[in-house]
Order: sequence, then structure tokens, then C-alpha cells
Amino acid sequence: MRELDLLLTRYLDTAYDRAGQAEQAAFEALLEHPDEDLWRYLFEQAAPAEARLTELVDKIRRTAAPHP
Repeated sequence: MRELDLLLTRYLDTAYDRAGQAEQAAFEALLEHPDEDLWRYLFEQAAPAEARLTELVDKIRRTAAPHP
């Protein structure tokens, strides 16, 4: 799942270090989910049950979006 790796790496490279402790903890919790779930979350087929993870997934999607 190369696309998944690229998406998560882009977030790590551009936003993780500037994120607060709560967001960093949410990211670590998100990574505990199986790859199949992460794929569904990040490519908008499903939403995590936890609100903090849903907010993070939205941020990761925005971070990965091409900028004009």
C-alpha cells in the first residue's frame, strides 16, 4: 500500500513535529489500526469511531492534497 505510506509520510514530514501532544498521540493511536482500516479512513470510504482520529484523518487528507 504505497499510497498509504506516502500519505502518512507526508503528514510526518510536514505537520507532525508542529502538532501538539494530543495530535501526536492521536497519530500514534491511528497507526495501531490495520492497514486496511487506514486505507478506508484516509481514502474516504470510512471514518474512525473516535472523533479525535476523524479530525486527524481530515488533517492528513488536507496535508496530502496538492497545493496550487
